[in-house]
Amino acid sequence: MAIIPAVIGLVAFLLFITRTAFGGSLFKTVSRDEGSSTRDVFGFVKDLRKVFRTENVASLSVSRVTFSFTLAFFRTLFPLYAVNDLGLDPAFIPVVFTLYGLLNTFTRLPSGKLSDRVGRKKPLLSSILLMVVVNLGLSSAREYTSIGVFAALYGACHGVRAVSEWAFLGDSVPVELRGLANSYFANIFDIGTSLGALIGGILATLLPITTILQIAAIIMFMNASIVSLSAHGSSQKRAA
Repeated sequence: MAIIPAVIGLVAFLLFITRTAFGGSLFKTVSRDEGSSTRDVFGFVKDLRKVFRTENVASLSVSRVTFSFTLAFFRTLFPLYAVNDLGLDPAFIPVVFTLYGLLNTFTRLPSGKLSDRVGRKKPLLSSILLMVVVNLGLSSAREYTSIGVFAALYGACHGVRAVSEWAFLGDSVPVELRGLANSYFANIFDIGTSLGALIGGILATLLPITTILQIAAIIMFMNASIVSLSAHGSSQKRAA
C-alpha cells in the first residue's frame, strides 16, 4: 500500500512542474481564463521551436542521444558479458563502474577550464572519437587490467563530453531560452539511455555482446562525423 502515496506525490509533482512550465502557479489556475492558458501553451511551443532552430542544437542533440544510447549498452550489457562470457569475478563489476564514475567526476573541472581556453568543439570531438576506441577496446579486452583501463577512459570521455556539450549549448542558445534548452537536453539524454537499454537487450538475444559494443563504436564514429561537420560557433579560443 505504500505505493499509493508515492503515486499521488508523483502525480502532484508532475502537475506542478507542468503548470509552472506553461506559466503561472497551481494556486492561480482558477483565476486564469482558457484563452490565457492557450496562449501559455502556444508560447511554450514557440519557444521550444526557437530552441530547435538555434544553431548547433540539432547536431548537439544527435550527439547527446547517440552517446546516451551507447552508454546504455555499456551499463546494461557489459556486466553480463564480463561475468557470463569472460568468466570474471562478479565482485570486479563494481570496481569497473567505480573507475568509470571517478574519472567521469574528476575530469569535469579540468575539461571545463580546457574548453574555456580552446573552445567547446575540440574537447567534445576528441572525447567522442576516443569513445570509438574505448568501445572497440571493451569488445576485445579479456583481462582485469585492460578492462579497468578502458572503463576509466570511458568515464573520462563522459566527463569531458558532458562539460563541453553543456557549455556548447550555453554558448549557442540565447539567454532567455537557456532554461528551456537545459530541460530539453536533460530529457533527451534519459530518452537515449532508455532506448539504448531496450534495444541493447533485444540485440543481446540476437548478437554477441562484443558485436553490440562494436556497433556502439560505429555509432560514436557517426556521432563524431556529425559534430565535426555540423557544429559551429564555439571552436575559437577563449580567454582564460
